[in-house]
Amino acid sequence: MCIRDRFTLPVGGRPRSCVFLHGGWGKIAAAGSTQYAIDRWSPRLLVNLGTCGGFAGDLTPGTVLLVTRTLVYDIIEQMGDPLEALAHYSTELDLSWLKGEPPQPVRREKLLSADRDLVMEEVPRLRAQFGAVAADWESGAIAYVAARNGVRCLILRAVTDVVGPESAEAYDGTLELFTERARGAMQLLLAALPVAADLLQQAAGAGLDVADLLTRTRSRQANADAFTVYGTFVCSPAGWTPEQAQARSAELLMVREENRVEQAFWSGDLDNDPNLIDTATDLTSNTAIPYLTGLGMLEDHVADEYGSLGVIHMTRGSAVYGLAIGALVSSGGRLTTKLGTPVAAGGGYPGTGPGVLGDPAAGNAWMYVTPAIFGYRSEIFTSSNRPGDLLDTLENDLHAVAERSYLLGFDPCPVGAALVTLECPCTESAPK
Repeated sequence: MCIRDRFTLPVGGRPRSCVFLHGGWGKIAAAGSTQYAIDRWSPRLLVNLGTCGGFAGDLTPGTVLLVTRTLVYDIIEQMGDPLEALAHYSTELDLSWLKGEPPQPVRREKLLSADRDLVMEEVPRLRAQFGAVAADWESGAIAYVAARNGVRCLILRAVTDVVGPESAEAYDGTLELFTERARGAMQLLLAALPVAADLLQQAAGAGLDVADLLTRTRSRQANADAFTVYGTFVCSPAGWTPEQAQARSAELLMVREENRVEQAFWSGDLDNDPNLIDTATDLTSNTAIPYLTGLGMLEDHVADEYGSLGVIHMTRGSAVYGLAIGALVSSGGRLTTKLGTPVAAGGGYPGTGPGVLGDPAAGNAWMYVTPAIFGYRSEIFTSSNRPGDLLDTLENDLHAVAERSYLLGFDPCPVGAALVTLECPCTESAPK
């Protein structure tokens, strides 16, 4: 279990802190992490996003299930009533606060859970005995713990593969098909999270029709592409073990990943969308204006187009200038404008202009403003610790690689850019 990230989502028109918790796989990890989240943050609503396996003939890959009931089916009771034991760990999810029926492709369904993949020969029995069409490893534990604590729980699971009595498309021993489909499914669910959080709060407070909720979520969702950053380490096998080489590659990744992610978010050079330069409108027509004027223009732009608290992006040099003239405020490690708008001064921000405008002239700088940002990052993955997997037999070198995937985006509102001058602080200052 680990906290993947804490970030801000625009909920109810205001920025709210959101904790993304990756609880691990299996019922034990799921139950423990759910209780930890409830004890640590006292949430009013738990939203669980994940994947599941569907029953062949009932579901197709890509279908998203809105779970109405969970049941743990790998309980074997031989001293008492086995049906009573199964019923004890069956949980009805209270979705009464969501009104109406969801449109396709989201389906309301019961979901089975067990610490095992679906067994092909058991699918007909599970379908007949429980009336279910899908199963996973964690939802039963998550729903059970949430219900025992009196916390509302919403579970959305995307089908990655289907299993039937005669075939199981993902059971090839490689995890390749599951990994590919799970990545796409989670990107879709995560990209919709900011809008979903806003709409779910409205639904919880006002009984919003869930058909309207899900339709609006799909039409307004903030789309984002995942991208990956890497750390590599090449060494001689005489002085390094595979484990040491992989650990070193992970260290090198963590040293530089923040700057590399910032560079990609600004420039889109890892084919990531959205990014700043490809989405921004030049508010100054490529003509440098005074720093304070440009900052005010960006504040007006986000207020007019977004109507909520956005984020202003600039290079560290531009931030130093803003602090020198009193346009920016630094307090408690947080950088903001005088109005309280967060300022991201990324060390990896290259400072280029929108589109093909490229680098600004000496003494000028580009600044951008976006809606609130959402983000997710995976754990660090390494290539292998097995000796033969890392060895380049031609060069007799170990090649270790560590990687982490990111998904960054923002609400689908216009991004603004302003070209400003960085004149001597003595010629420009903010009102005291």
